[in-house]
Amino acid sequence: MNKERRDYPIFNNGILMSDAEKIKIKLQEEKHLAPRTRGEIIKDLIDDRYVVKKDGEKIVGFARINKIADEWEEIGSVFVDNDYRSRGLGTSLVKETMQKTSQQYLIGVARGPMSEVIFQRLGFFEIEIRELPINVITGMIKDRVSSGKRLVHLLGTYSKDKSVWVTNYGNR
Repeated sequence: MNKERRDYPIFNNGILMSDAEKIKIKLQEEKHLAPRTRGEIIKDLIDDRYVVKKDGEKIVGFARINKIADEWEEIGSVFVDNDYRSRGLGTSLVKETMQKTSQQYLIGVARGPMSEVIFQRLGFFEIEIRELPINVITGMIKDRVSSGKRLVHLLGTYSKDKSVWVTNYGNR
């Protein structure tokens, strides 16, 4: 018996099971983004942790929100395809991701000048990692270790002179 594999929608938002593999590939190609398995991505999509933008079948952008500690969530894995940059898509992704949170504080980890501009524009302010509560730092590191990042990379990412962007989102 030859069963044909179907591409089922995950939600009514147009995201398909096959899109998880496309997201996985983008995460692998963009070296500054934390890699995730297809299973982790599917779970995150089912749990509504991603905002995904498509142009037809092509994934042109996505962002992920992740709970890292009580009252704290992190916006990360923000990706915009090169052909779709400078059109406001990154800002739109971060805004939509912010709307998904139920937590008071949001962290945006900027991995480039455009990320910094987006976070500033949306009311985030820059602080050094070491200024965060220890449970938040621990949560951020735990997420990266569980996603397969090596400790050497973590130390480079979260050294004492690095900073993140934070906003108090509880007063919206």
